[in-house]
Formats: sequence, structure tokens, C-alpha cells
Amino acid sequence: MVHWFCCFKWRVAGRISGRLPALQSGFPRDPRMEADRWHKIDEIFHAALQRKPEERVSFLEENCAHDSALYADVKALLVS
Repeated sequence: MVHWFCCFKWRVAGRISGRLPALQSGFPRDPRMEADRWHKIDEIFHAALQRKPEERVSFLEENCAHDSALYADVKALLVS
């Protein structure tokens, strides 16, 4: 069973980025992976907030170079 808070986060993420992150066939295969993903998004988001606005894009590019979806999700949170 998927915890209700995870479902809430997916809906919020879908509104922010226009899609549901890392969902395949409607639900993630491993809810722990989604929790890890949200932890990573949260970690990078808060670290980016600690930087000056003009430094944030280069910070995101450096920390999300391997994952364009992660970059898009964090950037969407920063813009909102």
C-alpha cells in the first residue's frame, strides 16, 4: 500500500513539473526509491536556497548533471 503522504507529494510534484516523477505504470515499483528521490530533491532545493539567486543555476547544473528530471523538479520548486 502506498502511504497517503507519498501520493500527496506525487500530486504536488505533478502540478509543479507537469508530470509525475519516476512513475511507471501509474505507481512506483519501490516506494523507498520515491522517498529517496524526494529526499534528494529536498536536499538540493534547500542547498540551492542557501546560494545567491545568480549562483543557483550553476549549482543545479553541477549537482543535477546526471539527472535532467531532478534538475527540472528542483528548478520548478525554486521558481515557485
